[in-house]
Amino acid sequence: MIADRRQDAHQLIKTLPGPAAPFCSGDDNRMRGISEQRLQRLPRWVGPAFVLGGVLMLPWIVYVHNTLPEDQLSPHYRTAWVGFDVILLIQMARTGFFAFSRQGRRFLPVPASATSALLVVDAWFDVTTAPTSGARLVAIMLAVCAELPLAVLCRSLAVRSARVPTGSKNADC
Repeated sequence: MIADRRQDAHQLIKTLPGPAAPFCSGDDNRMRGISEQRLQRLPRWVGPAFVLGGVLMLPWIVYVHNTLPEDQLSPHYRTAWVGFDVILLIQMARTGFFAFSRQGRRFLPVPASATSALLVVDAWFDVTTAPTSGARLVAIMLAVCAELPLAVLCRSLAVRSARVPTGSKNADC
């Protein structure tokens, strides 16, 4: 009964479009269609950069907590922003961790995609909820110079690390 369910799940994974590789069973990357050379192609600076980004989020979260108004159409405005930044920190740290770890790179598409999405959302809400024109200008500059370029980088990492080489006889697990 359990063996039948596992086999059914494995067959379902084979039919899914996109990178189902992280969900395949077994520890051998060749079984997933991901070559060792491909896992090593990631630039060395990527892992440390995201870990540093996560560390740098800590003082930013403290700053946001101390400077945002208590109320802004919501009695929990500060809590919402600090909570969001904590989630972003966690995803940036996960992205850095999986980029650092050669064995974990096959899992990189998920946190990198999540980080990309969160950065776009952060830029959007920073700009649209800025209370003054000066704050809005700062938010636009942060969005253009930091958040959106980093979102594009994260999306690029997700796509690049999710590709399974075509023509591989084990491309479907």
